[in-house]
Amino acid sequence: MKTLVVGIGNPLKKDDNIGNVIAIEISKEYDTIIAEVNPEAFLNKMKDYDVIIFLDAVEFNSLPGDVRLFSLEEVTDRAFSTHSTPFSLISSMLKSKKAVVIGIQPKDTGYGIGLSEELKSMKEDIKKKTKKLLNEILS
Repeated sequence: MKTLVVGIGNPLKKDDNIGNVIAIEISKEYDTIIAEVNPEAFLNKMKDYDVIIFLDAVEFNSLPGDVRLFSLEEVTDRAFSTHSTPFSLISSMLKSKKAVVIGIQPKDTGYGIGLSEELKSMKEDIKKKTKKLLNEILS
């Protein structure tokens, strides 16, 4: 299966950028797009893939740095992505694709450049957890 990893997040809002940071970290192992706050701008490219995996900061009331798999519908229905990414639009455009969200619990999504110290110190662990989920999705 042809797989695409899409990093999402605002680089000006601290931990909201964690999806992009991890996507960059794994970009040598997977086809990757760094979409920042405009994943819809890459819909045409996404159509070339069988599986699309979004990496995004998602508020799911857990410990900072926790990583969890969500269906696109869960994120669309519950609207708990940390920004206004139009997952409903993406979901409707990708109906024939397998698309999921790997959500990473942020600590601080206030304005500022760079991850919070807590997430910065956990980056390698977050990357390992993300790759483990990616391998489970693709197996």
